[in-house]
Amino acid sequence: MVKKCPNSAQKNKTPRAFSLSLIKRAIYTGALYWVPMDKKQPLFTIAHISDLHFSKVSFGLSQFFSKRWIGNVNLIFNRRRVYKNERPFSLIRPFIDHKVSHVCIVGDVSTTSSEEEFSIASRFMQECEKEHMKVLSIPGNHDAYTKRSYKRQLFYKYFQDDRDKRLPYCLQKNKVSAYFLGHEWWVVKLDTTYPAPFYHSTGKYTEEIDDNLRSLLSALPSTASIIMMNHFPLFYHEHPRRIMYGAEKLRETLSMYPNVKLYLHGHTHRHSIADLRGNHLPIVVDSGSAAHVQRGSWNLITIYPSHCTVTMYSSDAHLQWHKQKTLSYEL
Repeated sequence: MVKKCPNSAQKNKTPRAFSLSLIKRAIYTGALYWVPMDKKQPLFTIAHISDLHFSKVSFGLSQFFSKRWIGNVNLIFNRRRVYKNERPFSLIRPFIDHKVSHVCIVGDVSTTSSEEEFSIASRFMQECEKEHMKVLSIPGNHDAYTKRSYKRQLFYKYFQDDRDKRLPYCLQKNKVSAYFLGHEWWVVKLDTTYPAPFYHSTGKYTEEIDDNLRSLLSALPSTASIIMMNHFPLFYHEHPRRIMYGAEKLRETLSMYPNVKLYLHGHTHRHSIADLRGNHLPIVVDSGSAAHVQRGSWNLITIYPSHCTVTMYSSDAHLQWHKQKTLSYEL
C-alpha cells in the first residue's frame, strides 16, 4: 500500500497511466502545448554532483550517545583536510558559464547529518537557485548518519522533495518520487538510506521500495525518458560495509524498464561512466566527490532530442575546474 505523502492532494489514489495527450513532445507548465524542436539545441543542461560533505564539528555531550562522536573525531583529524566547505561553492561560477538549468545532487550533502551542516548545504542550494537553476536533491548515508537525525527526518526539514503531484509518491514517505523535466523527460529519485550501524556506510533497497518504484515507472508514459537518482551504485567492488543491500533487486527492476536512460549516483568518490545498455541496464554515471581537495569532480550532462553528452570535470588545488573529456551517447 502506498503511504500518504505529507501535504499531498492525492488521497487513496493508485497510480495510473497518463493519457495520450501527455506523452507527446509537450512541456508541462500548467498547460500543454506543442513545441517544435531544434535537434541541435539542448533540452536541458544538468550538473550532476555528489558527496559535498559540508561539515561542522559539534562538541555537545549528546554526540556520545550516537555514532556522531566517531564522525567528529574523523572530521577533526582527517576529513577537514580532505573535504573543504568552500569547494562546492566554487562550482557556481562554472554552472553559470555553462548555462546549467538543473543541479542533481545525489546525496551526502552533510558529514554527520547535523543541523549546522544541513544549513550550509541549504545555503549552497539557495545560491544555485538565485542563478535560476532548479536543484533536485536526495539524501545519502551521511545525511542519515545517526538514528536521531533519521528519525527526525532532518534532511527533509531542510530540503523539499520537488515532485509531480499527479503521482501519489513522495520521497520522504515512499522512498521514490518523480519530477517532470519536460519534453518527455523525467527524473525519478530514490532514497535508500537508513541509520547504518557503527563503521558502516550502507544503504537498503527494500521490497517496499521496489514495489513503489515499479508502480511509479509503470505509471509514467511509455514514451518517457528517465534519469534516475540514487546515492548508491548498482555494483560494488569494495568492502561490504559500503554496499547497498538489495542492489541486485534494483538491477533486476531496471532491466525491465529500458526507458531509464541514465542512472546518476555518488558514494564511491570515484569519477566514472559505464554504458551498461548491452546488459539491459542504463548508462551509469558516478560524479565522484565535488568537495574532495585533490580529486574533486562533477559531470555536466547535456540532453538533446536524440542524444546526450557527459562532460567530466575535475579540480586542482587552486579550486579551478578543468574539463577532462566529453562522451556522447545516442538515446
